[in-house]
Amino acid sequence: MRDGILLVSDVPVSEPSPAGWRLQAYARRLSARGGGLLLCPGPVGLVDLGPGLRQVPVDTPPGLSSDRRAALVSDLLALVLERNSPRLVHAFGVEVAVPAVLHRPRSGRRARLVIEPGVVPSQAMRDKDPELAPTRLVDLVALEDKTLGRADALVSSTMTETSTLVRRGLESDRIHLLPRPVVELGLDEPVPAMPNLVAWVDGEPWTAWRTLLDAVARLHCPWRLTLLAGPGTPVAAIEQHARWTRITEKLTIVRDLSLENLAARLQAARAVVCVLEETRSVQAGSVVPEAALLARAARRRVVGPDLPALRAHAGPALYAHEAGTDGLSRALESVLSDPQVAAWGDAAESFAQAMGLEAFEARLDALWDALGSEDG
Repeated sequence: MRDGILLVSDVPVSEPSPAGWRLQAYARRLSARGGGLLLCPGPVGLVDLGPGLRQVPVDTPPGLSSDRRAALVSDLLALVLERNSPRLVHAFGVEVAVPAVLHRPRSGRRARLVIEPGVVPSQAMRDKDPELAPTRLVDLVALEDKTLGRADALVSSTMTETSTLVRRGLESDRIHLLPRPVVELGLDEPVPAMPNLVAWVDGEPWTAWRTLLDAVARLHCPWRLTLLAGPGTPVAAIEQHARWTRITEKLTIVRDLSLENLAARLQAARAVVCVLEETRSVQAGSVVPEAALLARAARRRVVGPDLPALRAHAGPALYAHEAGTDGLSRALESVLSDPQVAAWGDAAESFAQAMGLEAFEARLDALWDALGSEDG
């Protein structure tokens, strides 16, 4: 491949997860523009991404840690850059972008580089261990800053994330605000009268999910709760706590995250619950609340804390609650008891359209076109 676009991710494009769906949206847009290369963990062919797109699979054994998976992707990227001459490399994550920064092509024309940092490794480590001394992260932060500083463009999902990148010393004119693509569920259904709630579970701290279970256990109105169990979900702990609070019969844990099953679950939901804790990544705007994206796709209200990370992606659809179990319980009671609270308003619908797939594709095209028109 010469003068094309290369997408690089350490997430399989076939993975039934928000990261996998997001990568599919980018890949399909690349296909619509004439095609290119997709470098990510295999296997090939499980998802139809359109013509002209060639996937370079990375052999990653099941159960591999995310750090090790990113390392394998980085190793293969270095080889792909040697054998190809892409005009543009679009990397999802700092770790997988490093080979593109270090690559020195024989032709002398370096590929332009776009990085979507998301949650950088130093933020993730501080989230897991808030007591971790900053001195232990000095070298890692320096490597992140050097890699981000060498990118021709950076992509942020919110103004909060943009501000965080600027505070790290990166020029604001190189940072492009791009709405996260929503999954295409094909739903255009009114909010049902059934008292069903859906919550997205994706490795958030266990204390947050205990708060949710305790909150629904206090509800006085009829309810049912479906938990969408993504990677890292503490299912055993959830089931044990559900038995302890005697809500097992009203709780459903769903591990099948196919789009067909998601559509069915969301179609029957009154609202989507987002459990979000104020970690460093949330405060930095690097965390995209997947519950908000699912709610936008299904045109449902989001019940969650009034945090910038959630407000940016839910907009007027956010029904914010006070902190703690009592605050969440009162909010859920209101949404389940008053159909008008759960319904979408004109402002929320306009927000969903402005942050939808068409807006994402238009801004992505503008970014790729702008970099392609500049001299490398």
